[in-house]
Amino acid sequence: MSITLQCGCGKTLKVDEKYCGKTVKCPACGVGVLVQEASDTGVQADAPTKPSVAIDDGAAPKRRKPLERPAAKGSSKVLYIGLGCAVAALFGCLIGGSGAGWFVYSSVKETERKRIADEEKQRKEQRRRDEQADSVNNLKQIVLALHNYESAHRRFPAAGMPAQFNPNGPPILSWRVHLLPYLEHEQLFVQIRLNEPWDSAHNRQFWSKMPSIYQLPGKPNDGKTYYQVFRGNESVFPDKGSIRITDITDGTSNTLAIVEAAESVNWMQPTDIPFQLNQPKLLDRVGNHWGDDTFAAAFCDGTVRNLRRTMQPRILEALITRAGGEVAPID
Repeated sequence: MSITLQCGCGKTLKVDEKYCGKTVKCPACGVGVLVQEASDTGVQADAPTKPSVAIDDGAAPKRRKPLERPAAKGSSKVLYIGLGCAVAALFGCLIGGSGAGWFVYSSVKETERKRIADEEKQRKEQRRRDEQADSVNNLKQIVLALHNYESAHRRFPAAGMPAQFNPNGPPILSWRVHLLPYLEHEQLFVQIRLNEPWDSAHNRQFWSKMPSIYQLPGKPNDGKTYYQVFRGNESVFPDKGSIRITDITDGTSNTLAIVEAAESVNWMQPTDIPFQLNQPKLLDRVGNHWGDDTFAAAFCDGTVRNLRRTMQPRILEALITRAGGEVAPID
């Protein structure tokens, strides 16, 4: 059996009779309601339905359920797209940043390489100028020794000096050997046997003792020299014999004495640049050791100049001849 009760909030309650005389809590308002017999309340009891309190929620106000945010359609897709865009943007930034970084790095490296190349070029240019200046100084000392020899002997040395005991014999030593006393190398000079050829068993030992004055700057001191004369009947150093300074009728300032040759020879060997009139490819026999198409040349007046290998061959020929009567525009 159940007892029907009416709560003050208007909610109808059905309570099992076993709760008679007890207070039950209204599920609608939470107020306690005393359970009494039907005779006391005037309310007819219905047949029992449940062994426990059953609440009819029909008349009571319903509690609101908490609002739930509806799931947006395609939210996962949007999320994936957003993540993809973010990753792409990050990757783009990384690529762009690395690209910009590499560009800056490459620019810096290129600038550094250019700076190093420029410095190396300047060093080479300075080294070239220094070596050329040293060669000019060597030629000045050699041509001064040549004049001192001429003052002492009243004539220049022959290109190929014969043996002392046979002045009309074949050349056996270079004029470079006979200039040694005038270049402050008397001790070396007295050790060389002047009556023996340059390649005799005794004289061979001096090949490696070439004075540094005969060494072209930038070249190894291997016993060979590039400082040579033009050897020919019309030059200052004829094939046979020797001349006096008065035999240079073209003028000492217009006549070549010693030059930088293109090929080297043993410093003691009586070998120099052969010369004859109308000689083809004459300019190929001189210098250009520094790649600027020039060669240093000592004139018979003691001056030294850098001449261009691009000059006309006839001008070089005019400078070589001692009595040709030509006017050489060496400027």
